[in-house]
Amino acid sequence: MFGFLAGGKVDIFPEKTNFKYGETINGKAVLDLKNAKKARGLYVVLIAERTSTSMGSKGTKTSKQRLVDLIIPIDGEKEYPAGKQEYNFSIQIPQENKVQIEGNVGAAINMLQSIGEMFSPIKWYLEVKLDIAGGVDIRKQIQISVIRANNTGPL
Repeated sequence: MFGFLAGGKVDIFPEKTNFKYGETINGKAVLDLKNAKKARGLYVVLIAERTSTSMGSKGTKTSKQRLVDLIIPIDGEKEYPAGKQEYNFSIQIPQENKVQIEGNVGAAINMLQSIGEMFSPIKWYLEVKLDIAGGVDIRKQIQISVIRANNTGPL
């Protein structure tokens, strides 16, 4: 998003967009810069979010909870050249039990669910980001689907 303001863009091409927990996502990032950019690195990011909605005396409140925020470097700190460059990446989706909310947070969520807070299904995103030193990052994010291994649908 807003890559055009930073003098370039990045596209992300996973081999597919439907995955199972524990599976590895392989893909390609294509960086297209109008001029060379000094950057802290090029990263692939796996995100899982859940939205909760609660009703109270002050109305409806919606909030997002990030369950997974996994950042894997594709390339390091350097000056990235102008033009198109392709980078391969791999990132592993955590096992389903690693994404479950446990402990005090899980107990609090269970309590809130029992008093009227509703949770949406988990939404998964794959992002590639060029972390520009002292400037606007160049990034692209797409939504992917992650299902349980026994094909019972998204969590």
